Amino acid sequence: MLPDSREMLTQLLLFVSQTLVSFFTALLLFRFYCQLIKLNLKWIGGNIGLFVFKVTDWLVLPLKKIIPAIKNIDLSSLTAAYVVLCLYSFLKYLLITGNFSDAGIFVSTCFELISACISGVTGMIFVSALLSWFSANEQIKNLFEVLVNPLLRPFRSFIPMIAGVDISPLAALLFLQVLNILIQGIRVQLMV
Repeated sequence: MLPDSREMLTQLLLFVSQTLVSFFTALLLFRFYCQLIKLNLKWIGGNIGLFVFKVTDWLVLPLKKIIPAIKNIDLSSLTAAYVVLCLYSFLKYLLITGNFSDAGIFVSTCFELISACISGVTGMIFVSALLSWFSANEQIKNLFEVLVNPLLRPFRSFIPMIAGVDISPLAALLFLQVLNILIQGIRVQLMV
């Protein structure tokens, strides 16, 4: 039996909106992270940094007027990511249930934001590890090394290299997965 056209349209809208929201949220969180580690986005290859700014400025710049940065913590980019995820959650509940959800959506969105951060960090570490094994563009290798060094530094401080192999990315990935499982467990407990 084929699903009705309303259900198919709802699934299509959710898929497209989730894809766009995930991409935009990733750019906002990347902008936040780069400023957190004091990496000048204009340094990272011109076009990539310019792209991130062009796509996110329309939302981040107005928020910067209201929400100031605290040292190198760009709260406007983080807030923008949270707002985008909230709007997506509202849209999702509206399309699925036909009405808006209660205030629990704001708590749920916090967990989605944390999960997005963990996914982004996991992706950066994974790509960096892959690039270290293969011959790749030196500029891209250096970029990922700069991005993941602050994340791997705590692991490298207590995990020595074994036969010249750095296993700190593996330890970091394991830690991130355990952290994500714990956070999702807390989310389930709070949302019950």
